[in-house]
Amino acid sequence: MRAVSYEVGHSRGAGTMGQTGMHGYLHIVTDTERVVDPDGQQFESLPSAVGEARQCARDLMAEELRQGRPLPLNWRVQVVDDEGCVLATLNFGEIIFGGQTPTKFLPGPAVDPDLVERAKAIFFKAQRTQSELRNGLLVLRDNVRVLSKLTGSF
Repeated sequence: MRAVSYEVGHSRGAGTMGQTGMHGYLHIVTDTERVVDPDGQQFESLPSAVGEARQCARDLMAEELRQGRPLPLNWRVQVVDDEGCVLATLNFGEIIFGGQTPTKFLPGPAVDPDLVERAKAIFFKAQRTQSELRNGLLVLRDNVRVLSKLTGSF
């Protein structure tokens, strides 16, 4: 099974896809609900919408890890047109593991506590590094201002 499945839907109205692109919606299907994208966005084509849906799924999985929650491998993201026709469905687990999704054999979400801890450690290290860089740039800016005042007084 592939990470993206294109489903045949009812006919779409004019302007849904074509040279001007398409207006699509990215709906998230969790274990308990379907979170509907109320506004949608413009895409150049269905493949570009699928690429954005794939990135959306990665971002959501990363946020789940940052929050210390299990990876939502059973969740899906759907690319939907203006008429509500599902044009593509991407399974989170298949995005990570390809066609070998372990959730097909598990009753619920698969959780690797070590993976969650490593992801959290990487995230916090990145936050600390960003803070150190920001502080270093502030010190550098202050030093440049002092230097500018000193050279302007001669």
